[in-house]
Amino acid sequence: MKFKSIRSAFCTLALVIAALVVPASALAAVEEFPERSVGGMATDPEGNVWAVEGIQDRVVKLNAAGETIDQFESATMKEPFGIDVDSEGFIWITDFKGPAVQKYNSNGELLAQFGSHGTGKGQVTWPLDIDVRSTDGMVFVTDTWGGGSQEGRVQRFSSEGQFLGIIGEEGCAQGEWEVCQPWGIVSDAEGNVWVTETGIGRVHRFGPSGNFSFETYPGMTQPAGVALDLAGDLWVGGANENRFVNEYSPAGEYLSVFGGEEPFPMNEPYGITVDGEGSVWVSDLPENRLLKQN
Repeated sequence: MKFKSIRSAFCTLALVIAALVVPASALAAVEEFPERSVGGMATDPEGNVWAVEGIQDRVVKLNAAGETIDQFESATMKEPFGIDVDSEGFIWITDFKGPAVQKYNSNGELLAQFGSHGTGKGQVTWPLDIDVRSTDGMVFVTDTWGGGSQEGRVQRFSSEGQFLGIIGEEGCAQGEWEVCQPWGIVSDAEGNVWVTETGIGRVHRFGPSGNFSFETYPGMTQPAGVALDLAGDLWVGGANENRFVNEYSPAGEYLSVFGGEEPFPMNEPYGITVDGEGSVWVSDLPENRLLKQN
């Protein structure tokens, strides 16, 4: 299935969203940038936002007004989606059709590529998100419907592309080690790795060595995108029925919702990042827009 088809594959509630009335308080808290078809988003060490425009098969750098101030394309990119920027400013993307993982400098020069498509160890089927851990440079890729069970897995690679193993176990029986249809992934300054499981509605935290740490936010509906803010709190967006982006403490305590006192209605909040000023950015891909809460 192509990137373009993702927009329709998860858009069953688009007409309902269009009918919602946005509260005035939400409008005051959120900026909207239309005509931005963005999948994944990430923030570089200088606090700038980078995003994947999958329809155009390109990577863009955005200013505070949501305008493109830099961009690049590559013949290697076929259907890019996920993105992360490492501690040295190198840009990593995932791709549904080209090499699963690609590394670029900020000028768009391809520096590395690895990961063929398939169900074997080190192969990837649906690479929706990527995280490059700042503590050791390890690369984590969520293969949402990949693996032998087709229930998804999180794979670990060295920065040179060597397959290092998976986090947890494949499966959807809700065991503490099982990871079911992982979507979003992010690591914190201590090396912990947070994974959203859209299949069974929870967020896992794994320790720096990949050991299970704890499960939090049980009972969520299809959590997808995830990001950490400057205070270490998590912002988690949901797909389908859960159309809002909520803020939680690392212990799982609900803190707030995107938009302020009144949640800002969205269709599918896929990509989430927090810029250097602490503003939360969300890509509402089916609605062809970016949202920013200052």
